[in-house]
Amino acid sequence: MRKHTAGPWEARSANLGVQLIFSADGQVVGCASNVPPSGQAHINARLIAAAPDLLAALERLLGNVSKGNEVWHDPLCHCVIHEARAAIAKAKEVP
Repeated sequence: MRKHTAGPWEARSANLGVQLIFSADGQVVGCASNVPPSGQAHINARLIAAAPDLLAALERLLGNVSKGNEVWHDPLCHCVIHEARAAIAKAKEVP
């Protein structure tokens, strides 16, 4: 199974409204653009840059919930535990 580039990631302004997202070792891992101009590039770039931290925090949180305290629910209940599992699965989905 392939793994994502390790965090932390950082968003930095480039030119022409482009935001680049860099890994700790300086590798470009993503970008956000203002084409067409929307003013959202910096906001989107910060969200992308936070992805490794968000994934790790969600996994730790779910791990703490699962340590003997997990409540088994109907798979269709749409509780936060199932939402967390779905988000982790989406992040780790291999194309």
